[in-house]
Formats: sequence, C-alpha cells, structure tokens
Amino acid sequence: MKDKKDIVQEYTRVWAEEAHRCSKCGKCRSFCPVFLETGDEKMGTRGRLSLAAALAANQVAPTKEFLRSISTCMRCLRCTRECPSQVNFDRLIRAVRGALGRRVWRYQAANLLVGALLENRWMMDAAVRCGAIAQRFLPKGSARWVRELPFFYRGSAVTPRFASQPALRTHGGYHRTQKSRMTVMLYTGCVINYLYPDIAQSVIDVLNRGGVDVIVSPRELCCGIPAISAGDHATAKRLARHNVHLVRKFNVDYVVCACSTCTHTFMKDYPELIGEDAAAFAKKAMDVSCFIRNVLGLTAARTDVTATYHDPCHMRFGMNVTKEPRELIAQASRFVEMPCADKCCGMAGAFGIINHAISKKIFERKAAAVRSSGAQVVATSCPSCMMQLRGQLHDRGIAVDVVHTVELFRRGMIEKQKREK
Repeated sequence: MKDKKDIVQEYTRVWAEEAHRCSKCGKCRSFCPVFLETGDEKMGTRGRLSLAAALAANQVAPTKEFLRSISTCMRCLRCTRECPSQVNFDRLIRAVRGALGRRVWRYQAANLLVGALLENRWMMDAAVRCGAIAQRFLPKGSARWVRELPFFYRGSAVTPRFASQPALRTHGGYHRTQKSRMTVMLYTGCVINYLYPDIAQSVIDVLNRGGVDVIVSPRELCCGIPAISAGDHATAKRLARHNVHLVRKFNVDYVVCACSTCTHTFMKDYPELIGEDAAAFAKKAMDVSCFIRNVLGLTAARTDVTATYHDPCHMRFGMNVTKEPRELIAQASRFVEMPCADKCCGMAGAFGIINHAISKKIFERKAAAVRSSGAQVVATSCPSCMMQLRGQLHDRGIAVDVVHTVELFRRGMIEKQKREK
C-alpha cells in the first residue's frame, strides 16, 4: 500500500466538491439501509462522507476499518436523491473507490480479475460452467436451491442453479415478427444471461406479440456496473464503448433492458464515462416496463392471482420509474401495494454475498412487508432483487412466487389471447 498522499492525489477535487456541500444534517441516517441496521456512524452516508473528506485532507489513513466503511455502501442512490444539500454521494463513493483501486493491492487484484471476466465473454462463460459443475456437488436445501457460490456456506445464502445454457446462446439472433412496427435490441445483462434466461424469452415473446422485431447479440458484454461500483473506471469505459459501438452497428430504434441496474447504467453512467459518444445510446435505452407501457401501449387480461411489487433502488431512485411496472402488474393480476415497497431488499449485487449478515438484516423489513401484503406473487424489475427475494423468502418459509414484471405481464397477454378466441 502506498502513502495516503499518493492515494488521494487524483481525487481530492471530487471529494472536496461533494464533502463541502454536506451540512451534516443527518437526514441520510433515516434511510441509509446499512446504517439503519448497524447504527454505526461509519457505516452510514454522513460518516462515509466525513471519512472521505478526512482522507482527502490527509487526516486519516486507509485502514482496514476505513476500507470496510467505504466497501459497505450499497450504492442504492437514495441518499443522492433525497439529500437537501444535493450532495452527489454516489459520485463521491465511486471516486473514493477509484483511488483505492489504483493504490491498494487487494483492490487492484480484485479489479484485474473481475475486469478480465467482464471484458472476455469466453472467460466468463468458462467460469460459469465451472460454477455450474461445482453446484452439482453441493448440498441442496431443495430441488431449486444450492449454497452460495463462491462463498461456500456463508450463513444461509442461496442462489438458483446456473442455467444449463446462457440466454445469449439459446436466444441470440434475430427474432422477427410478421408485421414489424420497429426493431429493438434486447440487452440481457449478466444475471439474466446466466441465471434467468426465461426472462429473456418472456421479453422476446411479449415484444414479438406487440409487433416488434428483437435482436439479441451474443457479442454484448457486461454493462460495467461491477467495475463502476469498484471504481475501476478504465474497465467501465472500455465496456461502455464496446456496447455503444455494438448497438450503433445494428441501428435499432431502442435498446430494451429487463434489468433496472443495466438500464440505469446505460442512461446515467455511460454519458458520464465516455461523454458525447454515449449520448444517442443513452436516449435509446429504456426499461422494458416503460417500453411496453409508454411506447407500445400493450394490454393484458387479469389472471386469477394477487400480486405486489418491489421497487428496485436503481429503478425508483436512479430513474424515478414507479408507475409503469405497477400498471403492467395491475393489468395482469389483482395488484396490492405492499408496505414500504421502496425499501431496499439488501442485495445490491455483490454486497448481498460479501456482506450477507447485514443483507439478511436489511431484508427483514421486506419479509414483513411481503407477509402483510397477502400477495401470492411478488414481481420486480431487477433480476438481482429476484435472487434476493427468492432466497430470503425461501429461508423464512414464506411461500410466494417471485417473478419478473414482464413474466407476469406475459401471463396476462396469454390469458387475453385465450379469452379473445
């Protein structure tokens, strides 16, 4: 580890700009998911900001305790949206992690490994195949669940089996309709590609029924959110340029995503990462719920289930999208609003694996909300949230079906077609 002066050299300006806006009012303490469960000032927004400012001023060193404080930010974006002083804490935390990623050896090693996986599809495919093989030898809680990989036996975390074939392999190509209204690219993202290819199939089916040609390119790479969250800006920029240039080759009308985190990354992070080169791309990017509701105006018939909705953080606080997914669910089911639907589920990508104990505590509020709703189905717009909801509800013996919003809407479209015959 190098001297702390060297660590902060390139990022002092960003830290100072954001830290000086903070009035220390403490409002962020009332909604930071990690602080609410730990009660530790260092694990909350205000505490992290103060530590970052102190590091920039050479008043503290990047100790193990400091690194834990910075690494446990979930980047849920609520503090950035709600702060009365308009402190962009997300920008700050990325700057801090970027500085540490360039100078702290274990951050460097992690970024090198993750970056290699994200930028090389063959390498990621091989890693997932190895994981899928390893899953066969792990004890099962039931037919659908196995212990978390690669952190064996950490708490009671569970994850679904890897798909037998990635979505990009089974659904890659051009999915045409007889009367095409437009052409879109479906960006699957990593979780849908390797864990939930059925979501990709549902999106393709719904859009085809709506008269939309769908392109799924096997050459897509990760949106870059793991690299962005780790502060590995160089890798994130390369991934952004790759995906932007890929979409440009196809000249599609829209880039549709079924992962709210990927959509947010395209719309908000890409322009910041690569500037004007991503402007047109960001305008074409759209969450699938918004696309179905606002562009296509598709309708469905109500099925005989009661459903509720969990707001993914990037959807609600990053893109301010709340209405469209609820409207789709209300068409396809008896919709009930769960209490605290906007509360974080505790997953936040790798956070829920590495910090499983805190993640589990955060989920307690969500578990209580699901129970009180009386819903048979919980729908959400984020596959990572789906993983957390399925695993944590399973652990607690709460028997509800967890689906993607578009999967539920597809059921409603099928029901409508049956009734019209």
